[in-house]
Amino acid sequence: FAQPAIGIRGGINYGAVAEPAVIGGVLPDFKNIFGWNIGVIGEIPINRSLSYQPELALNQKGFQLREGLNIDLFKIPIPIGASAVTRVNYIDLPLLLKYKLGNQAWNAYLTAGPVFSYATGGQLQTKAQVLFDIPITSTDLDLGALGYSRMEVSASLGAGLSFDTGAGALFFDAR
Repeated sequence: FAQPAIGIRGGINYGAVAEPAVIGGVLPDFKNIFGWNIGVIGEIPINRSLSYQPELALNQKGFQLREGLNIDLFKIPIPIGASAVTRVNYIDLPLLLKYKLGNQAWNAYLTAGPVFSYATGGQLQTKAQVLFDIPITSTDLDLGALGYSRMEVSASLGAGLSFDTGAGALFFDAR
């Protein structure tokens, strides 16, 4: 079976935020946002089909509160509103097991395992909208002063495809 390997990964997140029932009718709707992630991956074979895949990654998560309306001007809807976007940056340490099916040229795989995360910082951006977004403020968040729980433990389940390019492997996965 293969030798240990190391690589890099990059991608986007599209996360969901649960709206607390207590504030459901008081605040504007919570909206999902896109974030980025980039990391270093190791793969240590256990046997031909199973390997250990530790990773170290930087990951951005967040949500948006948006309120607005459309004003009809000569039967053309003009969007007017405001939004507040919260983004929090994390260092993630996924410790995954990877099960592969396939051959040297390509393989399909499944991954599963715990993810340990630490929030390093965050930012709150506010914008007004009149036809297009107008930035108003950008404020760094003091997570400690806000009582934000910086440590997070979660689980990761994923599936993907890997292709041998001759110079290495190219992989695509969803988690």
